[in-house]
Amino acid sequence: MDDAKKQVKTVFRELMETHHMPLFMLILITVVLIAYLLTIQIRIGVPYWDVFNYLNNALFFAGINGGGVTTYLPPVIPFLTSLLFRMGYVSIDSIFVVTGLVSIIGVVGLYLLLKERFNAIQSFTGSIIFISLPVVISWVVSGGIDIPGVVFSIWTIYFMIVGLKRDSRFLYFVLPLFIISFLARFTAGLIILPVFLYFLMNLKDFKQIEDRKKIVTGIIIELGVLGALTLIFL
Repeated sequence: MDDAKKQVKTVFRELMETHHMPLFMLILITVVLIAYLLTIQIRIGVPYWDVFNYLNNALFFAGINGGGVTTYLPPVIPFLTSLLFRMGYVSIDSIFVVTGLVSIIGVVGLYLLLKERFNAIQSFTGSIIFISLPVVISWVVSGGIDIPGVVFSIWTIYFMIVGLKRDSRFLYFVLPLFIISFLARFTAGLIILPVFLYFLMNLKDFKQIEDRKKIVTGIIIELGVLGALTLIFL
């Protein structure tokens, strides 16, 4: 009996410690905030005309007859929305849910990125400030592509830093995430400038990586696959 009580106390103590972890609290706050914003956005409906174009493209990706397809728009958010359509949730609200989930991933990515330079509390504070900014909070569940472009750019930079500083295997993810950020919002392609500048500033770190030849080979293969897919779908 005493052992059972001790185990319960231990589990309870560990749970309490977990609740005080900044990342856990950040995710909890962000999820609650996104859920609340979703209820508001669903009542408001589509905020601007471009979202209808994204929804039409999502219908096309899902193989459902819909309106006209706008081929020049970034495809990432329509494609992710089409996955919900394929699961049977064909609704305008789907794109709000998708952008909300992407925004949560972005807040976590920003926390991890800030934690490379600051402590946990400072990173938590910075992430809360980010999600609370009017220019951000107004768009996180709007169905737009602005926040997703920022989100994938954040993860691109994060994997670049971690790959050069700690684990070179993360460098394999830099190019795919850069492509995703570009396809989420074309202007996010400008992230290549700070990424390339950071690489040049830390070129010594890259030269010290033992398996850098494998990394370069892997990136070349990724470029080859990307080029082949581009030729197929153009």
